[in-house]
Amino acid sequence: MAARTHSREEANKTRKQAMAFQIPEDNGTDESVVTLRGSVLTAAEEQRKWLQEALIAVDRKGTIMRNSMENKDSIAVVIRAAAQMLDELRTNLLEPQNYYELYMKVFSMMEVFVAYLEDEHRAKRHTLEEMYERVQFCGYIVPRLYLLIAAGAVYIDAGDQPALEIARDLVEMCKGVQHPTRGLFLRHFLLTMMKGKLPGDPNRRVRDVRNGPAEETQQQECRDEEDGGTVTDTANLLVQNFKEMNWLWIRMEAGSYANRNGGSTNSVTSCSPATATMPATSSPLAGSSAVSSWSSDTATRPGSPSRSLRAARRTQQERRAMCVLVGMNVVRVAQLDGISRDVYASSILPQLLCILVRYCEPLAQQYLFEILIQVFPDELHLFTIDQLFDAISRTVPGVDVSELLHSLMLRLCKYAVAVQDGVTEVSSPEEEGKLRDMFPMLLRQMSSMPVSYSAHMCAVTVIKRTSAVPPPTPMMLGAYVTTMRHLVDVVMTLYGKSAKRRFMSLSNVVDVVASKFPSAAADLSESTGVVEVAVAAAEASTPVSISPAAAVAAGHFLVHVITQCCATVQEVMAMENIAALTSCLPFLQRREVAMAVCEVALRGSTAAPVLPSVDKAVSSSATGRGLKPAVVVTAPPPSPRPITTLEDVARLFELLDPILLEQPDAPSDLQLIYKYNPVVEFIDEQNLVCRTLHLLANDDPAVYAKMLTGVRKVLLQGGARRIPLTYPTLMTLHRRAALRLYAQYQRLSSSTKSDEGERNGEEAAMAASQAMKAVRKCFGYVYSGDSKGILEVFAVEAPTEAIKEYLLFSNTADVCEQSETSYALYVEALTLYEGHTENSHEQIDALIACVNALYHMRNMPEESYEVLAAKVCQYASKTLKKRDQSYLVAVCASLFAKKQLSHESQERVQECLQRSLKLAGQVLALAQLQLYVQLLNLFLHFFTSKSGYLVSVELVNELMEKISEVSEVQRSEVSGEANDITADEEDKVSAANTFAKIRLVYRNITKYIRSRQSAEERWTEIDV
Repeated sequence: MAARTHSREEANKTRKQAMAFQIPEDNGTDESVVTLRGSVLTAAEEQRKWLQEALIAVDRKGTIMRNSMENKDSIAVVIRAAAQMLDELRTNLLEPQNYYELYMKVFSMMEVFVAYLEDEHRAKRHTLEEMYERVQFCGYIVPRLYLLIAAGAVYIDAGDQPALEIARDLVEMCKGVQHPTRGLFLRHFLLTMMKGKLPGDPNRRVRDVRNGPAEETQQQECRDEEDGGTVTDTANLLVQNFKEMNWLWIRMEAGSYANRNGGSTNSVTSCSPATATMPATSSPLAGSSAVSSWSSDTATRPGSPSRSLRAARRTQQERRAMCVLVGMNVVRVAQLDGISRDVYASSILPQLLCILVRYCEPLAQQYLFEILIQVFPDELHLFTIDQLFDAISRTVPGVDVSELLHSLMLRLCKYAVAVQDGVTEVSSPEEEGKLRDMFPMLLRQMSSMPVSYSAHMCAVTVIKRTSAVPPPTPMMLGAYVTTMRHLVDVVMTLYGKSAKRRFMSLSNVVDVVASKFPSAAADLSESTGVVEVAVAAAEASTPVSISPAAAVAAGHFLVHVITQCCATVQEVMAMENIAALTSCLPFLQRREVAMAVCEVALRGSTAAPVLPSVDKAVSSSATGRGLKPAVVVTAPPPSPRPITTLEDVARLFELLDPILLEQPDAPSDLQLIYKYNPVVEFIDEQNLVCRTLHLLANDDPAVYAKMLTGVRKVLLQGGARRIPLTYPTLMTLHRRAALRLYAQYQRLSSSTKSDEGERNGEEAAMAASQAMKAVRKCFGYVYSGDSKGILEVFAVEAPTEAIKEYLLFSNTADVCEQSETSYALYVEALTLYEGHTENSHEQIDALIACVNALYHMRNMPEESYEVLAAKVCQYASKTLKKRDQSYLVAVCASLFAKKQLSHESQERVQECLQRSLKLAGQVLALAQLQLYVQLLNLFLHFFTSKSGYLVSVELVNELMEKISEVSEVQRSEVSGEANDITADEEDKVSAANTFAKIRLVYRNITKYIRSRQSAEERWTEIDV
């Protein structure tokens, strides 16, 4: 071994050697040039080389050891050969992953050595005392301790000495190896060799008590005496070994041991994201509260370089690879049989938590707390919630406290569900009470946990072990809110079937979260219980602002509560502090909450929302984390529940404020708000608001009118972007309200006529008068005449769309017997048409809408009607194109075809159609043919009227003749173009297709005429 070590040193020296030679320069000066001879290996290649050398040496020396055993050599020769093989574990050149491979190779050889010692003992060639003493003559401590552990394992199996006394000696002697890698694997070897040999170990061989009494209690006392202790002593021993292994593991991060390049680093500061160096000046004695040092070099030497980021990452990877070695101690403690709940809570758990809390290093605390939560039974966690929460709250910055608490809540929740479903039985009434009060306990612990309002954790974490318990570390507000979201999942799992308990528990969770936000805590109403504690904690701190991470977490929390936990929007609005918490958040999060409220309001209400629950068959996902949601199978959901109270409307507007009004803190770049197309998504957002507004309802028209007053005031502040999108819905709601009030007026009026008593009749008449006043007031809000009405505001932003809205309200006013209002609204529509319709398409659409609206008037006086009809006909005859004039004048003929009009007015139908036919004669050929066919369709509509012959047969036949003439001309033109080789091919095809379509429509019309001729005699006068 010495020769081989010497050869390695020579090889390293050769790789570093260089030859320098001089090259004269033109200026007469000399410059040193260094040239390396031979290939230079990378770090990974060096590791593979060293590992292969070590493995080959172990094979060779292991073969020598086996040969010595087979040749019946003396035990001293075998021990010497084993010690030489174990010398390979003294190396500090290998990384932990490669060292593990070497360790496993040596471990397989040590199993052979242990079997050899057992054979020697059984053959009585050597006593246990002799073998135990001989292995201690090895010179180096690492091989000597491996041999001692192997001999101690055989010694314990023999049962001649108390097992725990031997194990304690071995644990103490392992302190002699303080190199982290070598020490960790040595103690892991000790754990492995002691497995199944100590009191409480599962599957341990129990020897019969010699010369003992028959009673079981006395036999157990005798076994304890022979073992040197009880299962509690075994647990304490494992905890002691765990303590030492944890400190060795943490020291790898501190770097306070000789590194693989032969240097020494003494930094004991883990920095994230930056790296800093702090001196370690105190000794590692118990009771020291300062940082410990383990190297002989002084840590206070000025100018000590801090490790590079690459080295820090490599160290982190190495430590993560070795975490299982340390965690095995905790697993072994959890596997012990016979540990009672009281012993665990009063002795074992405090020791473990003391080690985890006082050894201040993030990676160790994160992993070991996770192991502690996962390996011990759920029943023990249920009775030690307070201790676990207190210890987790004292972890150093850098530990994901939210993830640890989530793991704990998840295990407790699954246990509670298993008990509820009868899969698991409780052991005592006390445990049943603990399960019943599990959520209040969790909420109380979370409410008393301090929070930090800073944007980032402290950058420097000093790795140390202290004699005093560290104070609680404030939890980052974002992580705290995320944890409370996990607590919400617990509520849904435990109380999902009880709507009342679910709502009360969710309200308490929201109250506690809101109390951690300064602005929301100031708005909290007087409350009791855990909320008071939380409010006091929030008031005690003086945060400057809420970090972006906390705002995002709070937004996700609220969206989760609203969409996943609330069955109806009424439940959302019943939680008062949702609005208080939302008001503390930035715009983007407030907008998310508003969209979530709209989503809940519009979905069908069910008995309960989709509840997360634990799947019976698969209790967790593939990774073992998270509750698996199970869909509640229900009947198809009914329509959304209406919002019926003024209080709910006020809270609804408070939550929807970010999407109803322009916000001062909204980003100017719309791409930060909307993911894809800002214009389309903004329209979708406002459509969602409009759909939600349609849910407002109340049986009392007066209350409903007050709701609309609030809606009108809010939407008026929405600005020019929102008014064109939201006001149509507002106007629809007002039309609905006006019709409801008019229906109430009609009912009261009919009851006035039917009431026999004079007093009752007067009351009904007064109520009817009030209802009619409400109708007029409703129309006054819509059109006030002073540019403040709903229609007038809407016309400023969208004048073209306002024309149709004016016409709709004109019809509504006509139905409600408000003739003057109806006339005024129609006139305003014509005024908008005259001033804001520019292209022909808008004019055609607007005039057709005017004709339709005017045609449906029922209560307007005939004089007013004729004035408006004449005005519409005048506009129709002034359109730009003759084709449009002809068609629109024919459409306007329907205004005079109403039965309510006088005979003179009905005669104007013929005049309009004659004028339309005359205007059509001035249109070009192909467009003229299409127009003639359209007019024929209109002429036949009037010809079939029951009011008599609104159009003469002569006029219809004249139109038929014109269609025939133009059709022949057009057919010849299409045929001529087809034969013309100079014409454009696309134009010829387009003209032919258009002509064919027109002819098809004409043939269908003639078929209809022939079918009517066979049934009615007057149709025979039409020449087809």
